[in-house]
Amino acid sequence: MILTLNWNIEVFNYFLAAFLMLISGTIMFREYLKVKHRFHYLIVIIWDFVFLYMALGGVALLIQSRELFKWEILILIPATLLLIYVLDSFYRGSLDPIKTLLFGFSAAGVIISSLSSEAIKPIFLASGSPSFQTNDVYHTWLSIFTAQIALLYFVFCLMIFIKAPKSLKKKASLTLLGGFFFGIFSFVFYITRLTKILPGIMMISIGLGALISSLSFALEPQLLKILIFSADKAKAKIIGNILSICAHCKKIKDDEGNWHQIEQYFSDHSKLLFSHGLCADCIKQYYTDEKKKESS
Repeated sequence: MILTLNWNIEVFNYFLAAFLMLISGTIMFREYLKVKHRFHYLIVIIWDFVFLYMALGGVALLIQSRELFKWEILILIPATLLLIYVLDSFYRGSLDPIKTLLFGFSAAGVIISSLSSEAIKPIFLASGSPSFQTNDVYHTWLSIFTAQIALLYFVFCLMIFIKAPKSLKKKASLTLLGGFFFGIFSFVFYITRLTKILPGIMMISIGLGALISSLSFALEPQLLKILIFSADKAKAKIIGNILSICAHCKKIKDDEGNWHQIEQYFSDHSKLLFSHGLCADCIKQYYTDEKKKESS
């Protein structure tokens, strides 16, 4: 019975891509265990959604279930909503209402158009194997919807690359490469219908993008801080909140109750860099008397 299923390269690539997402989720979960930051935990949930989307898509193609192939795509809706929340809340400090409204509009279009009996049509790949393809209005709405996902994640990776200091540019370029695979190449493969000629290439592109991005975050955790604690957010936080500072040593307490040197705190929460010198008063107080003793 197993041999009678629709085994082909497309099904294999779907499952391979799902495996790449599983690895990506594992990498980010290990990072979460190290730093205990909510950002990593939420990314793990998003990667799990994408893994489920790919795995169910592979099963739908394997057993040639048009209904399963149609409905598994809807798994991307909560995944995208969570992605918007994560990136906006950690980069902007709040959810962008316009972006959320546009997402809701396109998601509604996807859901409504999916009710059509012509939303999914059977096709044959270049190899002759049977498959499915999104069709008519459903394909149009999905193109709009996936464009949002692609642009959102690519801009996220691009901002990390732009904001990275020169010392981290090489590692940040790895993050940008992941953004290209996840956010640009996969979308191009979808709208150009190259998936018919190269079955499953879109899934492989998404899986590779997630894996490359996750590896870059694991190899250089500072990359995430560049965007999460961006200068704009740091300004808003400093203006809008009261910082707890030690009256004696001048260390600053963060939201988790840990104390940091003032230079380290602002370096972690903004793009500020510190160089040390001596003001005129300190020179007079600490060095003038010493010179007098030496001269006497």
